[in-house]
Amino acid sequence: MSRNNSFFRRVSAIYFIDDVCIFQINAPSTIDFKDIFYYIVIVLMRKDLFKFGGKIMFKPIVYNEYRENNYVTVLQQLTSLIDGETDLIANLANAAALLNQFLTEVNWVGFYLWKDNELVLGPFQGLPACIRIPYGKGVCGTAIAERKTQLVPNVHEFPGHIVCDAASQSEIVIPMIKEDTIIGVLDIDSPIKDRFDTIDQRHLEKFVNILLTQIV
Repeated sequence: MSRNNSFFRRVSAIYFIDDVCIFQINAPSTIDFKDIFYYIVIVLMRKDLFKFGGKIMFKPIVYNEYRENNYVTVLQQLTSLIDGETDLIANLANAAALLNQFLTEVNWVGFYLWKDNELVLGPFQGLPACIRIPYGKGVCGTAIAERKTQLVPNVHEFPGHIVCDAASQSEIVIPMIKEDTIIGVLDIDSPIKDRFDTIDQRHLEKFVNILLTQIV
């Protein structure tokens, strides 16, 4: 079944309060109420797909043009997704999926985990990637060696860049360190240059910090 989605493009957010579905709409000149009814039915059906034990596991949200607000929403979503779950792989898998559906103009989102003095590929979204990255090598290895975020506007200008996906043009890597113990890194690639900025860095570092709270 297909339908013109002009109405849905005007929706800035969707909220569920108990069994009530609320659409936040950027006011259009005209509203087709048949479209509104249609999408209410679709979203309520999708809501049921995310129920587990009577709890909504993930609320589908249509993000708006305000990046700061959108990041706040994503951080709240992550907190809900990992609440009470201590399994590292499960949480990283959900975190990668969450960022992949939220971020635009990215071609790889995922994690590398620190094992036996090297980074080993963990949960991710995107094309198959390099499996092992040595300490201090490439953007990911450098993030671990320097213990700080690497914001790379052009990967081809980064010394020793490791090419996993030829389409990648820019990259941001956030080290995951808890109580001086290296856990791994969050790695995000984009097919365009200068994709990431300090707004992304600030909120993605918060994203990683939330994940670290669930690591025991």
